[in-house]
Amino acid sequence: MKAEKARKIVEFIISLLSFLVGRKQKKRDDN
Repeated sequence: MKAEKARKIVEFIISLLSFLVGRKQKKRDDN
């Protein structure tokens, strides 16, 4: 149970980071 919860948190953080990185790259392309 604990491991499953930790894995979900890690997946959430990874998706959040990739989303932020994607936005940064888009901004860089616009400039």
